[in-house]
Amino acid sequence: MIINIANSYASVLFNYANKTNSVKAYYDIAHTLYSLLNNDKNFANYLNDINIDKLERKNKIKELFSDCLPREVIYFLWSVIDFNRTKELIKIFKNFMNLCQNTLGIKYIQVTTAYQLSIQEKQALTDGLKMKYGFNKIQLHNHVDKSIIGGIKLKMNSEIIDDTIKNKLDLMKANSFKSIQKGD
Repeated sequence: MIINIANSYASVLFNYANKTNSVKAYYDIAHTLYSLLNNDKNFANYLNDINIDKLERKNKIKELFSDCLPREVIYFLWSVIDFNRTKELIKIFKNFMNLCQNTLGIKYIQVTTAYQLSIQEKQALTDGLKMKYGFNKIQLHNHVDKSIIGGIKLKMNSEIIDDTIKNKLDLMKANSFKSIQKGD
């Protein structure tokens, strides 16, 4: 039996947050730490460096976060360090946030566009998605990819809606190639 370490750690943290009625607060903390680890590779590399003593890394966590994180989260991070699971932290927080989103009724949607959406465009998209799918809360993450030329691509869990110009051109190209092969 294969055990997913990230899911196990995420479940432990989620169960504690749920038991103490602090799912939203812990969700916000996890989101901040997730962003920090994704955006600050020096910090992530420091935590992952097994050549640096565990106690030194744990002290760094305490130094950086003791004023802004609950001690239970600091202890959780120490546990991750103690069991050499720091390389799993991004996955742990991602899985934890997924558990929280389900409980809090938040739908996370990755939106890919050729340009950064304005606040008004994000709000219109959020309102439309809430109406169409019946979501209570939506958290949009706008990813810019100029190669899509125009249009929009939405990723919601495993569902992908690709209404980009690039996708339409690719489909036209594939259909044209099929027509040529058939001799149409």
